[in-house]
Amino acid sequence: MLHSIFNFLFPKNRRYFTWGLFCTFCAILFLSNDIGVRNFSHEIGINKRYFVITTGFILSLMFIWQWKIILPRSSSDTTSDKKELSRHRWIGSGIIILLFIHAASFGYAIRTYISITLFLIVLSGLFHLQFFRKILPVSTNVWRLLHIGLSSLALPLIYLHGWIAIIYKGPGQN
Repeated sequence: MLHSIFNFLFPKNRRYFTWGLFCTFCAILFLSNDIGVRNFSHEIGINKRYFVITTGFILSLMFIWQWKIILPRSSSDTTSDKKELSRHRWIGSGIIILLFIHAASFGYAIRTYISITLFLIVLSGLFHLQFFRKILPVSTNVWRLLHIGLSSLALPLIYLHGWIAIIYKGPGQN
């Protein structure tokens, strides 16, 4: 029984699931205790302001790249679709790592909303349709609403956060 549950949760063809789940829970643990990498950037000789701008820019580019999966396919090649989905899953898991590197903590107000939204997006991506179809076939629409809906909500929040950060702390300020 335990072996079948373990194989269901951690199959060999879904290593991104194990990696993503591990990274997500570690990031939640560290960010809730204000142990984000950004807190230590100055100690390793990196200007904190440029570190935050660079990692934030890369993080937003990775998030935009994730939307590439919904673009219409020019061919019906299922091999390239599977590769694209695999990249989408791995990069989705990697976004949490970069969030841990970029953020100092969960923060307040919009930063908290963005962090929680990204965690929910990644967790809903990890527990994707293949899991839900086995449990409850009707849950497909709920999953789509959760994963795609939260992803749509995160876009304006991320760019509002970037705009606020630049307006209140220009590139020359630390």
